[in-house]
Amino acid sequence: MNKYALRLCAFIFAAALSGGVFARSFSEQGNDGGLVCPITLDEALVLALSGNLELKQKKLELSYAEKEALSAWNAFLPSVSLSGGLRNSHSFMPADGYDTSVSLSGGISLTLSSGVAETLNQAKISKSTALVSYAQAELDLMLSVKKSFYKLLSAKESLVLLEENLALAKSQEDFVYRNYQNGLASELEYLRSRYAAASEEPALLNARRLYRQSIRDFCVLLGIPEDTLLDPAGDIEVFLPDVRLPPDTENLIEKRGDVVLASLSVENAESELRAGKLNRFGPSLSFGENISVGDLSSSNISSDGSFSVSVSIPISNYIPGSSASVLSERNRTNLEQAKLALENTRIAAGQEVLSLFNTLQDIIGTFAINQMNEEITSRAYELSRLGFDAGLVSQTDLELARQDYLTARYSVLSAVTDYRSSLAELAHALNVSEEVLCVENVARE
Repeated sequence: MNKYALRLCAFIFAAALSGGVFARSFSEQGNDGGLVCPITLDEALVLALSGNLELKQKKLELSYAEKEALSAWNAFLPSVSLSGGLRNSHSFMPADGYDTSVSLSGGISLTLSSGVAETLNQAKISKSTALVSYAQAELDLMLSVKKSFYKLLSAKESLVLLEENLALAKSQEDFVYRNYQNGLASELEYLRSRYAAASEEPALLNARRLYRQSIRDFCVLLGIPEDTLLDPAGDIEVFLPDVRLPPDTENLIEKRGDVVLASLSVENAESELRAGKLNRFGPSLSFGENISVGDLSSSNISSDGSFSVSVSIPISNYIPGSSASVLSERNRTNLEQAKLALENTRIAAGQEVLSLFNTLQDIIGTFAINQMNEEITSRAYELSRLGFDAGLVSQTDLELARQDYLTARYSVLSAVTDYRSSLAELAHALNVSEEVLCVENVARE
């Protein structure tokens, strides 16, 4: 690989190293002809949190919301105006001459409505909403990275299975070919073994193509160049610990991002309703000061000023059917809808947690059967191979035994991947670590 790829990999993992993550040395891989960068799950999470484009957009939204909240005091900022004028009076008769005057005027005014306090409160709610939204976006991104990483590990292991399967098929082809040359196998048997081996290659090539595409998609998720050759590092442990729900599950559901956001929506709707009532029935207070200076072009400069205070009572807003009354009813409806949305969010969150927990239980419950099937098919293929070598088992039966063994291994690998992904989803749904959900860790504590 060229020096650019080396600098690229070094740059990527220098960012991870600056975040406290150890960047391992690179290793040459001959399959793709490129420099492969090993990456762990922790390193991937660091890169994603610093480079994901969607998360960067969320951070900009959060920054704006924080600035907007800091500027909420501008509700008390008066309106200031300054104007100047030039007036020239002249006649078309030269004898009459002309007259020029320069004037300057300024004013400051402030109007305070009854609901100004609720306006400040809504700004605080908006900031809290932005903070929760950003925190939830980080959690969602971490879940996506974990699931993608687990799928990549599974795809990587699947490539190993396909390569082993192809090697077995080629070994079988070589054995049949030797028997064919020695007159111990027919030409038809040899052709069948040759086709069986050749038919495994397209699946392997397709799996490699899909794996490379998954790597590119993963790079986009991390916010790094999509042509970076990453190599997910980690072992797939064929061990599924039992899982239990924490005793404070209901409290954890209340702290979920979507539930908190729905609660903030209710709080904001309540504030809007109060503000609407105050602005509808409450008076507004206005202050004003105006200063004018005239005839600056002469020695007799005149100036005057005026200060005013007024109270405005919106009598028309008391009339049923007025625009203010309709707006108040709209605010009341919004509040009821926000409360219903909060309740629906709680119910949906509880159902999601229960569904994920049941999914994990199903995976754990059937995993022992998957392992048993792998052991049986492995032994069956071994016996079929011995029988085939002795001429007691047909080539077709041997092929079926090899395919059953491959399918069984896939089932075990798929179950482990589904378990790890579902466990990550359940931990995400409760905003707890995966270790908290494992019974072994609870018993150890």
